[in-house]
Amino acid sequence: MPMDINALREFTAVANEGSFAAAATALAMPKSTVSKRVQDLEAALGVRLIERTTRKLRLTAEGAALLPRAERILADANEAERLVSAASVEPEGALRIRMPHLFAQAFASSIIAECRRAYPHIKLEIVLLDRPVDIMNEGFDGGVYIGSLPDSGQAARTVAHAETIPVASPKLFNTAKMPTHPDALAKLPALTLTADRQTRWSLSKGGTSLKARVTSVASVNSLTVLHAAATDGVGIAYLPEFLVKADIEKGVLLRLLPDWEGIKVPISFVYPSPHSVTARLRAFIDVLVAHFPDRRLPDILA
Repeated sequence: MPMDINALREFTAVANEGSFAAAATALAMPKSTVSKRVQDLEAALGVRLIERTTRKLRLTAEGAALLPRAERILADANEAERLVSAASVEPEGALRIRMPHLFAQAFASSIIAECRRAYPHIKLEIVLLDRPVDIMNEGFDGGVYIGSLPDSGQAARTVAHAETIPVASPKLFNTAKMPTHPDALAKLPALTLTADRQTRWSLSKGGTSLKARVTSVASVNSLTVLHAAATDGVGIAYLPEFLVKADIEKGVLLRLLPDWEGIKVPISFVYPSPHSVTARLRAFIDVLVAHFPDRRLPDILA
């Protein structure tokens, strides 16, 4: 039996309103019709979506998994209806976006504010995850990624670039010598993202590029923690310039080897396909790109 989009509407109303009676009132439909539509949906899917008792109801695990997808299907259907009619085409509906913690903590609030001002009918759900996600299977509309992207067949748009540079606290040089060449970094304790004892940091100067060897004394898979540890004088760290620039200007951190440039990594927005972009997703991408007009990440001010 094919799934009825009207049944999805009734199921979503019951889940959001908390009861069949309240859903029927919201939909201006008989309660018996709402109940029958939900039963038909459960029969079509072959699973129970709602556990019913005499006093209350709750979503089953299957119902909870279906709800956000049903809401997106209904939003897409409403958008399609607007697009083929003479009605307004202002973007609306829900978007679920993946962002790394550091990027989100720095920029998500202002991006949300800009999106709300430009497109008040778009509802954003920002999910902070540092791990890669399967955009379609995990229910995302798109995601922000830092660094080179694997060949996934998905669409991507470069939003900005971030330079990663070596830094350290002045405290570290009470007992250590300031490096004057990348080779000297190996003599200093390094704080790294990976647990490998021997790690290499990319640096370039003029036409010369090299990978400087450093010796890790501690590793943690969090740039925020690495930043704090470097500020405490524990060791040198290779961190995004936008994260540390304010500290460098205050003298809290020193940029090591200032004549050498660090690696520049792309900040990209990845989404399933250019052929399936909804008006609301296109609007969000436009806001995201406009947030970084010179394709550089602005400094995080302390």
